[in-house]
Amino acid sequence: MSRLSQGVLVTCLLLGLLFSSLDTSIASTSLITISRELQDFVNAPWIVLAYLLTYMGFAIVISKLSDIYGRRNMLVLSWVLFTAFSLACASSRSMVALIVCRGFQGIGASGLYSLTQIGLVEVGPSHRPSLIGAMIGATLTIAFVLGPIIGGVVVQFSDWRWLFNINIPFGLVAMLAITNFWPPEKAAHMLSWQAFTSIDFIGSVTLLCSSGLLVFAIQQAGSQIYAWSSPEIIITLTISAICWMLFVLWQILLELKMYRGIQPIFPIRLMRRRVYFAGLL
Repeated sequence: MSRLSQGVLVTCLLLGLLFSSLDTSIASTSLITISRELQDFVNAPWIVLAYLLTYMGFAIVISKLSDIYGRRNMLVLSWVLFTAFSLACASSRSMVALIVCRGFQGIGASGLYSLTQIGLVEVGPSHRPSLIGAMIGATLTIAFVLGPIIGGVVVQFSDWRWLFNINIPFGLVAMLAITNFWPPEKAAHMLSWQAFTSIDFIGSVTLLCSSGLLVFAIQQAGSQIYAWSSPEIIITLTISAICWMLFVLWQILLELKMYRGIQPIFPIRLMRRRVYFAGLL
């Protein structure tokens, strides 16, 4: 791969990480303005929460799907989802529509976040892991600092819908660049039945439920609506814990080859590596 191709791909990957991270906080300073226009103040926190739930929940799922269907295909699909639903968010005429679109936007953003870190190792300067770590850290820092600032500036001098419209041109350019510059890779066809049956659906569902419910409980507990001791929070945390246990049990069964043909979404054997286990902790 030429240095030009590598430079283009690294730039696209970091752009994906930047914009997916920006959108975790870019709307937080604009909730009052958005709520006033859409005439719904009660559900305003869900503009942020819906995005965070899918953003956090789908990261491992999309990473595993990229092992089956290829990094390029899943990266492009992630950009398509992120860009299309950014446009849908900007076009929303009701709070419900905006919240739903933010949820789907978060799925695309989840892919951009997780696949960037995988992609930088595969097409970036893999011989310099410290540089990769520095690029990721710097990008995340910039996103978390600038997100609320950009959100406030945009709402102050323009319409809040531009919070989402600004993603579109970058998304289109990134999709075009990734499609043309990503090196050839071995990947299953999107319509392959064998690839479809190898997907760990049970693991994906239990992981999504456990992580999604956990994020919801942490975000809502202690708010004006739910206290930490409220039945809703306790039940949510309990169901999340049950889903986590089911997820781990299912992954152990797959590791023991009790269900051949299914690729575990999180191979338990990785936990035997001390460095990897310490990183998770």
